[in-house]
Amino acid sequence: MTLRTPRTGLTLLVAALIPAALGGCLSDGATDAPKAAIDPNNPFRATAIRVHPLTQIVPGNDGNPEIICHVELLDRWGDSTKSLGDLTIRLFGPKAGSAGDVEVSRWDLDLTNLDDNAALFDPATRTYRLQLAGGPAWLSGFISGAQPGNVRRAILQASLSSLGRTLTDDYVIDRR
Repeated sequence: MTLRTPRTGLTLLVAALIPAALGGCLSDGATDAPKAAIDPNNPFRATAIRVHPLTQIVPGNDGNPEIICHVELLDRWGDSTKSLGDLTIRLFGPKAGSAGDVEVSRWDLDLTNLDDNAALFDPATRTYRLQLAGGPAWLSGFISGAQPGNVRRAILQASLSSLGRTLTDDYVIDRR
């Protein structure tokens, strides 16, 4: 004869309710990720941006050059942080026949999309790791071991727009 104690019944009840409660937390596979409201009172919001020196140019899967861009956001204490906003990466190259630079490529990312924001953030480096394909062919001259090209310098610029202000940093890619 088996006696069922109230505790055993309670354990079974809790065991049955947990999966039901968690069912509301599971993703239904929808592609529309939630957007977050940007809180102007967040003490850890980004106050500075930096294109991190881990940034490099590598051959892509299709053989064309691709930029692995690491963007670090810093709070008011200088600590790495995540942030919400619109992130724009621009590549500037030499303008033909001029000493000035001209924008040659641009990538726009929506960091208010919570799923995209989390997917782009690399916790090991505390940076947003961005694989930027579709740049100009002359970037291949910056890949280690590649045939040197005639372009010796390019500028990668990261800008985060959030709460009516824009944080910007320029990173010089220099081939000596």
